[in-house]
Amino acid sequence: YFKWSGGKRVFRMAPLHHHFELLGWSETQVVQRFWLVSILSGMIGVALALL
Repeated sequence: YFKWSGGKRVFRMAPLHHHFELLGWSETQVVQRFWLVSILSGMIGVALALL
């Protein structure tokens, strides 16, 4: 993708949490959002397993 798009990147930096820190998010905010996404993903997974 990098060569095809002329040097544009999907994420500014790896690992992913550094990308969000470069966008101006605090470390606490990054951790809270990742926890929220993981809890929601877990709930969706359990709901799909029970169907």
